[in-house]
Amino acid sequence: DRSALFIERARARFPECEFVQTDWDHLPDERFDVILLASALHYADDQPALIARLVERLTEDGTLVLEMGIASGPGSEWVEVERGIDTRLFPTMKKLHEVLRGHAWKWMGRSVAQAGDPVSRHVVHVSRRRPVAYLLMQPPGYGKSSLASGLFPAAQVPVVSGDQSIAGIARGTIAVGERLHETAARDYSPFHIDAVVGRIFDAGLGAELVDVWAGLAGERDFALDMFIPTEYQAEVEAGFAARGYLPVRLQWERVGPPLLGEDRLAVEADAYYATLQAAGRPPELGE
Repeated sequence: DRSALFIERARARFPECEFVQTDWDHLPDERFDVILLASALHYADDQPALIARLVERLTEDGTLVLEMGIASGPGSEWVEVERGIDTRLFPTMKKLHEVLRGHAWKWMGRSVAQAGDPVSRHVVHVSRRRPVAYLLMQPPGYGKSSLASGLFPAAQVPVVSGDQSIAGIARGTIAVGERLHETAARDYSPFHIDAVVGRIFDAGLGAELVDVWAGLAGERDFALDMFIPTEYQAEVEAGFAARGYLPVRLQWERVGPPLLGEDRLAVEADAYYATLQAAGRPPELGE
């Protein structure tokens, strides 16, 4: 608080706590698990900027507790409210949605009403918004690429192709560590991506592969279009969570007749590959 009197009273009541006499323009250079801003947001000249500055001071999983007035009104606007001592701006609920769009937040409920309050008071919890990793890890033939190309570009969410990234790692066009490159390049075939991925994870290089995908995504919301064998999917999710992402695994059932069995599919793929080689044409990525 910026009031020396209030700080003195607080220290007398809670001598085991540390109190700092300052204002929100001169915050301690620290990170906090909880920040409480109680019935004061309306005093800020730039309320959205103050919220953003406080969220930046949170730890990775910290919470900003806003106890604030929210004005009535159907639109997204700042409402000028006359109070007993001054006139202040309060957001409508739609305006609050707009202000908090870049953060993770939840309306917790109404606060305690006090006599003379011109607007109703509410409690809102705000935290850092993690980038989302939408994980499409279903087996071949489930329509991953069709879903990814039809859904995410319209929402301006980039799609990272796992097949293309594995090919780039194997061919040396994506810079990675020597072990990852050699593991991916050994017996690489676009028809056996699952075997390559399994070999990478079995070699303990799964974390480095997740780093590659996160780098290709630019550390923002993205979708990963990549078949990951079931036994490695939890490791992929944990890898993205450790890098600050919110991993969201998309699950759905395949529509249509079942695919060929794995043994039969391998025979057909090898036969097709041999046909292309006999014709003197290498298979294109994604064929």
